[in-house]
Amino acid sequence: MKAKWTKSLFSLLLALALLCSLLLPSAAAQRKPGDLDGNGLINSRDALLVLQYCVHLIKLDAQQIEAADADQNDKINSGDALTILKVAVGLIDEPTRKPATQKPTSAEPKVRKYVAFTFDDGPNTGAYVRLLDLAENKGAHFTFFLVGSYIQDSHKNILQRTVNLGCELGNHSFSHQRMGAGTAFASDPSLGVLDVQRCSDRIAELIGDQHRPVVYRDPLLDSTPAVLDAIHMPIIHGCNLYSGIEDWNPQDVNNMVDKLLYDDKGNLKIQNGDIFLLHAIQQSTVDATEIMMDILAKEGFAFVTVSELFALNGVSPSVRKYNNIS
Repeated sequence: MKAKWTKSLFSLLLALALLCSLLLPSAAAQRKPGDLDGNGLINSRDALLVLQYCVHLIKLDAQQIEAADADQNDKINSGDALTILKVAVGLIDEPTRKPATQKPTSAEPKVRKYVAFTFDDGPNTGAYVRLLDLAENKGAHFTFFLVGSYIQDSHKNILQRTVNLGCELGNHSFSHQRMGAGTAFASDPSLGVLDVQRCSDRIAELIGDQHRPVVYRDPLLDSTPAVLDAIHMPIIHGCNLYSGIEDWNPQDVNNMVDKLLYDDKGNLKIQNGDIFLLHAIQQSTVDATEIMMDILAKEGFAFVTVSELFALNGVSPSVRKYNNIS
């Protein structure tokens, strides 16, 4: 009698276990914290999805929302994007799912200084691609400010490779025309909004809405305040605006490095949060960038996108001009 009762109880428990396995999601099916797109990787694209969700640009499904809480504090905010970015650039280990009662612990970053190398007037198949090769070889993330009218259908693979490498696409307008005083854009700022929108639309058309730019650089750095206010994006300039280096023309590489990195006394002048404004046109820019990266890496700098620079330094983007984000 006892054996029969024990057998019945075992059968009941087995049935309950089977039912639970059917009703409850498998732990293996859960996305790990930070992996919003479910591709098994944690990278800057996941961080961008978090930021877009936080400012109500996109919606996330239930799995993505669970994965978005990368720091496991039951809140989704820019702090989660920061955690994801630290994982993407190798500063901390991938987060693991923790019990609800356990408080998340933070890891000390290996690098405490960040700079953003940004390049205008892409895409093309020359210097632009060589800069992508450099980013891949160095494990760096660059930001490329694209001109919409320059983007051809044949550039789709180049743009896809750009974002796959963790680099960022910025908006440099569609027409690349001045929007300063005396222009039609100044008279009607809505024309500037449309011009910028066309650039973002062109990028989205080729590689998807999730890659619409969230940062902007005005053509020739010449726009009225009214135009910039109407465009309503952070305006990214650079720390090297008065260096005298016009890198859209061929340059002496050593002179370029000296002017961009050092002051008149030979001291390194680059600070945490600095942004380099360069152009994806000349080989001399590619060569100088590689040399500067080697020098700065020895000084403890890491190379991140503009959006990563905002998140890593805890700065909320606003509609203003930035030469430095810190």
